[in-house]
Amino acid sequence: MSNYRERLIFLNFLPISSERLAAEGIRSSLLMSRLKALQIDCRRVVVELVELTAFSSKTLASAANHLTKEDFLIAIDDFGCKESSPERVAQVKPNILKLDRQLLIDYMEGTKEPLLNGITLAKECHAKTVIEGVETEQQLEAMKALDIDFFQGYHLAMPQALLPRLKLVS
Repeated sequence: MSNYRERLIFLNFLPISSERLAAEGIRSSLLMSRLKALQIDCRRVVVELVELTAFSSKTLASAANHLTKEDFLIAIDDFGCKESSPERVAQVKPNILKLDRQLLIDYMEGTKEPLLNGITLAKECHAKTVIEGVETEQQLEAMKALDIDFFQGYHLAMPQALLPRLKLVS
């Protein structure tokens, strides 16, 4: 396994968390302190904004802008689900659009338009695409035929810890 400092690290953020981080100052935050201690460059950190409601779309867009200025990458997680909508994409201008697994399932069942629209939207805003939830070879082959950049799912790999688990002392 290569050094974790050479890989992208994806951190799921509630929208309100990124808004608060930007409001309180990113440079003096606990996040920046931890990244510095671990010698992880911000350019290797992808802040994934999950599909939940933000305090306001304006403050979320401002927070994403602040994070981008500090060299973080921004992803919208679970696009097509709840608040992860075209409106949020337009406001946040993500580097990565993670397409929700349900779009893949619907595509495989014949409802192709929502997934294709998500791919088109991502390309229009110059975001890379990730399709989530690839669990079969058939799904993988169908997604490879589309203009998708990356694939995620149990069919490809199971999640793994970066470091050995620590034993908890009782």
